[in-house]
Amino acid sequence: MKNNIKYVIITPVRDEEKYIEKTIISVINQTILPIEWLIVNDNSIDNTVKIINNYKDNYKFINIIDYPFNKDRIPGKGVIQAFNFGYSKLYTKEYDFIVKLDADLSFDSCLFENIFNEFEKEGDLGLASGLVVDAATRKPVTNSYIEYTYGACKIYKKECFTRIIPIEAIKGWDMLDNLKIQQLGYKTLIIKSQILYHLKPMNKAVGVSYENYLKGYYDAYYRYLKIFVFIKFMKLLLIRPFIIGGLYYLKGYIKNILFDKSNYHDISVIKLLHTQQKRRLKNIIIGKPYSNI
Repeated sequence: MKNNIKYVIITPVRDEEKYIEKTIISVINQTILPIEWLIVNDNSIDNTVKIINNYKDNYKFINIIDYPFNKDRIPGKGVIQAFNFGYSKLYTKEYDFIVKLDADLSFDSCLFENIFNEFEKEGDLGLASGLVVDAATRKPVTNSYIEYTYGACKIYKKECFTRIIPIEAIKGWDMLDNLKIQQLGYKTLIIKSQILYHLKPMNKAVGVSYENYLKGYYDAYYRYLKIFVFIKFMKLLLIRPFIIGGLYYLKGYIKNILFDKSNYHDISVIKLLHTQQKRRLKNIIIGKPYSNI
């Protein structure tokens, strides 16, 4: 591993007093420390900022700024607006990697070094994440595909990141960045051996039902293949909350298809998405829908 790896971290944070300290401890214990960690306080009203300030004076690479906009929670949008704002305020300009890191994670001290090693071994790797698991159940927070990195912690190679910025502030951003980087000729990858523990229950901010509604709405927005939509609908009928989850998903999908008729603008991205979905349908038929997990 090269000892001169330089990386920066941007962490949007809102009301994470229960979890932020564990994330801070995970970062300051890394075998390779960041040269800058910019924490963007997105209108927190709890003790989050106080906890960060307890560490900031002793670790000069930690800085905190306030995000002056957007006091309402906007699923999938608000966090990236804060992230993009943080990127515009970075002091450091010379770095090898940029990390988008959530404030409700804990992980081993060698996480970033090990992931940087993967970049070194695979020269065409442009974006990576570890495997994000629920801290209570030790199961992946979502079933994902090996080429779709987790949004909670993404490590971008700078040469890729600077070609796709700003990150699109929209639900599904964490799928889009993978697709855009793949279009550039780079790989995106979940490094399964590198575990991050997600400390906060998923979908807590908006609730499971509304989250399923949004999934349906944005699956229509991204023009998912209809057979793919049907499979997701049937799957959601059979998991908690039984029946209701699928119905909310279908409601969101129909709302967009029949009324809003809102679609993602880049046809080349949609074509790549469809190609991947066709491959996944084939994998479902042979019994390996999530071969990466």
